[in-house]
Amino acid sequence: MGSSRLMITFIVVSMLAISSDLFSVQIGISVQAAPPTCGRDCTEKFLTQDCDKYCVGLSYKKGVCILSEGLPPKTSTYRCCCS
Repeated sequence: MGSSRLMITFIVVSMLAISSDLFSVQIGISVQAAPPTCGRDCTEKFLTQDCDKYCVGLSYKKGVCILSEGLPPKTSTYRCCCS
């Protein structure tokens, strides 16, 4: 009788541990970064490497300085885009 209680306790604790891991994975997926966005301007001081570090800090995989064309075309600037 004592060993059956011990076995049931072990099974219940194992099931709770597994369900807790699955729950944390589901939450982790919902907290992932949004679709790619372009943020601050890239300048002579804020280059692609800085942009990449900036995006990684925001939980994106990478960042790149991309030419963002404005209206009129003379307002085009390089923007730090995260993906």
